[in-house]
Amino acid sequence: LVLIDFAVASLDEFDQEAAGKIAYMAPEQINCKSSPQSDIYALGACLYFMLSGQDPVPLTQMHYPAEQNKSDPDPISMILASACSQSINERYKNAG
Repeated sequence: LVLIDFAVASLDEFDQEAAGKIAYMAPEQINCKSSPQSDIYALGACLYFMLSGQDPVPLTQMHYPAEQNKSDPDPISMILASACSQSINERYKNAG
């Protein structure tokens, strides 16, 4: 795993296009009201990409793209659903 593209950290002025892909942004981040849970959403979106090979659908509550058994939910899908909840209060409180 390699982290790249920290160019936004050196911008003098905020440039939304340079700040990243909207598919990886939490709903509140789009409204310039970021919080620690915004990073949890982005982490969940990255996990989705690593598992599926596809960019996440912007502004959605993600689930692992696999056959879902309603009586026995997939643990990875449950993690993604919590990390990428549209409600900031339903997301994990921290990365731990």
